[in-house]
Amino acid sequence: RRAPCGFWSALSHRLGRPCAANPLRWRTELALRSELILEISPVQEDYSRLVLEYSTLSAPHRISELSETELSMTPPDTGAIKVVAE
Repeated sequence: RRAPCGFWSALSHRLGRPCAANPLRWRTELALRSELILEISPVQEDYSRLVLEYSTLSAPHRISELSETELSMTPPDTGAIKVVAE
């Protein structure tokens, strides 16, 4: 006796397998998934590299150093700082 197709679709979805009613289509869907995984890996590596680079470039000590050396900025005197209420 065969189980209803809905059961197999739910089981396939839960296991992360392709939800094809026909198991013969699984091969095609698995091949497509494999291709997508191969495409995603370099993109994830680029994203991780860019996040690290952004973190390095936007570090507060680096911004402070650049503002003093390249822009000739200096911190204000504490007496010159005024708080503005909204």
